[in-house]
This record gives sequence, C-alpha cells and structure tokens, in this order.
Amino acid sequence: MKLKRFSFISILTIVSSVSYSQDEIVKKDGSIILSKILEVSSSQVKYHKYSNPDGPIYTINTSKIQVINFENGDKEDFGKNRNDSGVNTYYKDFKGWNALFVQYNPSSFNNDGHSSSFSGLTLGYGHHFNIVPNQPIYLETGLAVQYSFNTKLVPPTDDKDVINGYKELSNPWFLSLKIPVNITYKYSFPHSIFSIEPFAGFALRGNIVGFVKAEYTIKAKNMASGYDNSWMKDDNWFLFSKKDMGEDYAWKVFQLGWQAGVNFYIGETFYINASYGSDFNEIFKTAKIQTISIGGGYIF
Repeated sequence: MKLKRFSFISILTIVSSVSYSQDEIVKKDGSIILSKILEVSSSQVKYHKYSNPDGPIYTINTSKIQVINFENGDKEDFGKNRNDSGVNTYYKDFKGWNALFVQYNPSSFNNDGHSSSFSGLTLGYGHHFNIVPNQPIYLETGLAVQYSFNTKLVPPTDDKDVINGYKELSNPWFLSLKIPVNITYKYSFPHSIFSIEPFAGFALRGNIVGFVKAEYTIKAKNMASGYDNSWMKDDNWFLFSKKDMGEDYAWKVFQLGWQAGVNFYIGETFYINASYGSDFNEIFKTAKIQTISIGGGYIF
C-alpha cells in the first residue's frame, strides 16, 4: 500500500512539474510565446524559446506584454493601471499600427451591354486606430495611389463625321488617389503568430489624370461626289474631358464606393489581404466599377 501511494504521489509530482515547466509570455494581441525567462526589467524581457532552450536570446519590450505566467505559478501582470482612487484596474491595451502595402486590382464594368475590364496596381499607406477600449476593434484609413491600365473601352460617338459610328480607343490608362475608411476586428489565434482581421467600409477615389489613344477615320463631304475624301485621325484624348469623350462618356473625377475583405497577419511584421468592392456612382453613363484587390504589406 505504501508503495502504491508513493507511486501515485510521484506521478502527481511529475505531472505538476511538466505542466509548469515553461514560462508563458502573453502578448497584448493575444498571442503566446512559450519560453524560458532569463531577465525581466521595467522596459524589456529577455528569454529563450522553450523549443530551443540553448538557442539565441530574444528580447521583447514590456509595452507589448500583457502578462507573464512563470513556470512556478507566479504572474507578472503588465496590463494593470491605477485609476484616480489608487485601485488597480485591469485592461487590455490594443494599440494601433502603421502599414505600407501594395495591391493588384483586376477590375471590370459594363458599358452599354459591353463588358469591359482593366488592371490596376496600388501603392499605399494605412493606419489602424483602436476605437473601442479593451477590444481589438479598429478604424483603418490611409492614402493610396492606383495606376490603372489595359482598359478595354469602345464607347459610341456623337461625331457625325465618323461614318461607322464608333471611335476605336486603345491603351487607355488613368491615375487615381484613394482614401479607404474601414471598420476592422482583429482576432489573434491562441498559441500562434497568426491573426485574422475582417473589415468593411467605404472608399473615396479621386481620378487625377487619364488618357486614351483614339484612332478613327474622318470622311469629308464632297459636294460633287459625296464622301470621297477621308483621312485617319490619331489623337490622345483626356478621359475626363466632355469635349474629347462626349457628354455621356467623359469619366467622372470623384467616385465613392464600398469594400469588404480580410487581412491575414503573420506575426507583427507582415500581412496579406483580399477584398471585393464596387462603386456607388457611375464613372461614366451606365458604368459602375467592380474591383478585386489582392496584396500585402509591411507593418511598423
């Protein structure tokens, strides 16, 4: 009986020692680092990774730490603050961050029954503001530049001198500034470096400049023989000019639309994203742009 009791107590001791054989650094974004703490100061913590206790020494700022659970059961809580009465109150501080990002933007619109498409490349800057205390809910905004190209566009013309009724347009391109405004929620997977952040919001786009090459045949009327004389026209038209594009097909300067998507974070440095959006107002006549965006960014 004594032997059995000794064995049972030994097993409990072993299980207990295994369960507390590692230190846990719980970060403010919810992720956990399994570690062996070497040193704790007011500004930083030095540690070995638990999976490699003889490996390199890592350092993390205490501003990023919520709490440390030591292997002996003790805790070091970095998420406490004192209120005016001097009583310790617990909170989780979700701070904002900056990002630089690039995107590929395949887009399309329907023009009088003709399906048209174009490609886009976007370079931008964004910032996340925490808007709900103790919750990972953010307002995301920023500024981006989009270059759009490879547009397929064949609008009708009001020009009575163009006999076939169409102007052939090639190599159109335009440059836009975009201001996104999104509401996001960032969820960090436990015991992982990965986070996911769905978002939805609006985007204001200002089309700065854009041109298209127009090639068409002008036929001049000859009083004796009718339309005998003709010549080719080769112009660069301004996409936002009613004089060049016509009243119905001149592109609008300002667009307002919506988008929804998801950001997928890898640690605190990189992320990838995908979204879909559409304009509320037409860019010209019956054309509303729908856009898919795929890209990624660097967090700092």
